[in-house]
Amino acid sequence: VGNITNNSTIIGTGGFFPFGIEGTLAGAATCFYAFVGFDLVATTGEETKNPQRAIPLSICLTLLICSIVYCSVSIVITLMVPYYLINPDAVLPEAFQYVHLPTLKYIIGVGALAGIFTSLLGSLLPLPRVLYAIASDGLIFRFIAWIHPRLQTPMIATILGGIVSAIMALIFDLKKLVEMMSIGTLLAYSLVSISVLFLRYQPIEDRLINNDEQTVQSICKQLFKPFRLHPTTISARLTKYLITCLVINGFILCAIQIFAQHYVEEKNPIILSILIIFLVIELCLIVLIAQQPKNEKSLYFQTPCIPYVPILSVLVNTYLILKLSPATWIRFGIWMFIGFLIYGFYGFWHSSQRFINDTQRLLSGSRSSLDSS
Repeated sequence: VGNITNNSTIIGTGGFFPFGIEGTLAGAATCFYAFVGFDLVATTGEETKNPQRAIPLSICLTLLICSIVYCSVSIVITLMVPYYLINPDAVLPEAFQYVHLPTLKYIIGVGALAGIFTSLLGSLLPLPRVLYAIASDGLIFRFIAWIHPRLQTPMIATILGGIVSAIMALIFDLKKLVEMMSIGTLLAYSLVSISVLFLRYQPIEDRLINNDEQTVQSICKQLFKPFRLHPTTISARLTKYLITCLVINGFILCAIQIFAQHYVEEKNPIILSILIIFLVIELCLIVLIAQQPKNEKSLYFQTPCIPYVPILSVLVNTYLILKLSPATWIRFGIWMFIGFLIYGFYGFWHSSQRFINDTQRLLSGSRSSLDSS
C-alpha cells in the first residue's frame, strides 16, 4: 500500500527514524504497553490441560504474531503518510483518508471498535486471577479470593478489578495511563528476569550441600575459579550478591548514558572515564556470574543463554524505565507507597508464609529442647 499510494516522501528521508535512535527508544518506553497482555496466558495455568507445554508455546506464538503485525502496520503507515501529518488520535483511519481510500477508513473504524472490546475482555481476564493469588496468600484481604460456587471464578476480584480500572480511566488521560502501565510492566519484567537468574543458580534440594566452610579463601576460590559442577549454598549466595551488584551498576550505567548524554556526545573525558569504569565493572560481573555452576534440573521450557538473556532484559528494561518522564516516576512512587502501606499494615501480619515460618520455628524449637533434654 505504501509503495503504491505515497508519492510525497522518499524512503529513507526521515521516514522510519525522524527523531533518531534516541527518539525511537523514548517512544518504545511509552509504547511498551502494546506488548502488555501476553503474560495473561501465564495466569491461566490452573485452567490449562497441559500448562508446561501449552503456556510457553502460547507466549512465544503470541509475541511472534504481535511483533509481525505491529511491524507490518508501522511499515505501511510510515510509507503511506509523512510522520508530521499522522493524526495521533486516529492513525489508521486518517492515513487511509490521506491517500484517498475512505472506504477502508470505515472498515478500520469497525475493526478498532471490536479491538477495544477484545482488549477490555483480555485485560479483565488476568487481573482477577492475580488478585486471587495475592489474596489467597493473605497479602491483601482474603475475602477478595472468594470463588463463586457455580461459575468457579473469582467473582469479587473480577468486580473489584473492573471498578478500580474504570475509576483510573475516568481520572487519568490515556497518555498518563500508558506511562504508568509501562513503568509498572517494565519493572515487573525486570524482576522476572532477576528471578530467573536467582532460580537458575540455586542448588537442587537433593544435592544441597550445607557443610561448606564459608571462609574468605573458599569464597574467593568460588568467585574466580569455581571448583564444583553443581550449585552449593556458597555459590548460590555469592551469585545473589553478584546479581545485586550487577543490577545496581547497570542502573548507574544507564543513568549516565541518559542524563549525561550531552557530555558523552561531546566526549567529556571525566564522564567518558566514569562510563568506561562502570562498563568494565558490568562486564566483569557478567563474566563472574556466567562461570558459576547452574541448576541442571530438567524442565520442559527453560530460558536459553543463561545468564546473558536475562541480564540483557534487565539492562534494556532499566534503560527504557529511565527514559520515562519524571511525572511518571512521581505517580509510580505514590503507587508503590500505597502498596507498601497495605503490605506493612496488613499483608505482612496476615501472610500465609508468615504462619508457615512461625510453625517451623516452633517445631524446630521444640525439637531442639527435646534433644537437649
